[in-house]
Amino acid sequence: MNQETENQAGESGATMDPDQPEAVLSESVNPAQNVEPSVTEPDDALPQVSYEDLPETWRQAMARAGWMSLMPVQSRAMPYIMAGRDVMVQSRTGSGKTGAFVLPILERINPRLEACQALVLVPTRELAVQVSKDAHTLAGERGIRVTAVYGGVRYGPQLEAFRQGAHLVVGTPGRILDHLLRRSLTLEHVQLLVFDEADRLLSMGFYPDMREVQRYLPENRRVEGYMFSATFPPNVQRLARLFLHEPGFLGLSSDNVHVVETEHVYYVAPAMDKDRSLVRIIEVENPDNAIIFCNTKARVHYVTVVLQRFGYDADELSADLSQQAREQVLNRVRQGALRFLVATDVA
Repeated sequence: MNQETENQAGESGATMDPDQPEAVLSESVNPAQNVEPSVTEPDDALPQVSYEDLPETWRQAMARAGWMSLMPVQSRAMPYIMAGRDVMVQSRTGSGKTGAFVLPILERINPRLEACQALVLVPTRELAVQVSKDAHTLAGERGIRVTAVYGGVRYGPQLEAFRQGAHLVVGTPGRILDHLLRRSLTLEHVQLLVFDEADRLLSMGFYPDMREVQRYLPENRRVEGYMFSATFPPNVQRLARLFLHEPGFLGLSSDNVHVVETEHVYYVAPAMDKDRSLVRIIEVENPDNAIIFCNTKARVHYVTVVLQRFGYDADELSADLSQQAREQVLNRVRQGALRFLVATDVA
């Protein structure tokens, strides 16, 4: 994937681009649904871990992030990563997946070895920034270097991070492959490979680069692989086995229900008229609640302010928010207490 393609794939599908005519989507969902066949959970499943079982260093790391207990995905997935068993983990977005793999990764990194020891692949730059920020917070003063690698920015800071011996690299496939081809990044010492938002990473847009990145992994030993995703449709399950070794499966949500008949309606509006057009659509459709996607964090904030000034109950969700602030917004969504959520596509 070239650089232009990577940037487009990472931020496509947004509905609030300030520089071009807008296509605002509304959806009418047909009740007909298809339940995807799911893989089975392992017979030799590992026991869950509780907060009380965690080492003191882990508890301190969680305290820095404002976490006072383990989420279900963390309790179930952490033992597999510590045991080195490949696994696919199905869990909703916002359920604590990042902590589920970052904490065990940090525990297994050797700070004295100044080389990339863990690679986390993500589909977008915003997710790369978000995951790396969480990892920085959890790492604290342990001497573990974390860096985010993605396209659309200068190479200099990324090259310097590699020269300093970044231990944990979080990046998009296109830019990671670019560094591998330039030989500015080596995966010689990588022990763990994580696929965050695996269903998107294994789509046709990313798949060729994913296979190319795989070629740079060590050939003389197995690299552990872990996939996290809100959905694992059959094609993703099939492709996952090309990257994982006899993976187990942990299902922590009912997100395997996939809507197959959705009517898409779009409205084209001039760039200068998008705000009024959005408000008019809301007035006509009068939804009980809705999610409005934007392609940048700045646009998310702008649209939220616009809706609030029109008297609507709206709040924003983006990678700029702290974990605590994100949880507060998501709790309002879960409780049905928020009418309009304005968000980036990977918030």
